[in-house]
Amino acid sequence: MEYIKNAFNYVLDQVTRHPWYATLVMFILALLLGISIVFGEEKHSKEELFQFAVEYSGLKDPGTRPKVILTDHDWLNDWYYEGRNNSGDVLAVYQNGIIRVSHKLPEENYPEFFVHEFVHHLQHENGLEYECTAEAEKVAYEAQIRFVEEQKGGDGMVPNGLFMFMLTCKDIH
Repeated sequence: MEYIKNAFNYVLDQVTRHPWYATLVMFILALLLGISIVFGEEKHSKEELFQFAVEYSGLKDPGTRPKVILTDHDWLNDWYYEGRNNSGDVLAVYQNGIIRVSHKLPEENYPEFFVHEFVHHLQHENGLEYECTAEAEKVAYEAQIRFVEEQKGGDGMVPNGLFMFMLTCKDIH
């Protein structure tokens, strides 16, 4: 117990002397807590969710797995929209081997969001190119919907039918 007390006092001392140290400590805590939240006591492991994405998308398993980062919600939305009109509420994004997950994503919805983002990893690693983003999203949303229906009994976060109907490239050209 004395060791923990000494460690706590050391960190407290460093935080008061060096403001950047507080940022480092918070980052490490967020990382540790994020990992335990994201991959804690879930019904399905990260690997099982990845295999659902492979099965539901019909894409080949490339043998690689994306890195997952728990991210501040406002930062994620600012980063995603980068100066464009921020017209949505982004909860998870895949880009080049990294899945960024908003800290505001409800824990019970992690599985379906991981299946969705894992499909984007599969698309990327299989070298698929789409006419527009909507085509890639449609494959990922279909896998997400199937996962929620088959694995969560329909109790999960999925886009509604109208959204899926409107998800086309016709207006993009």
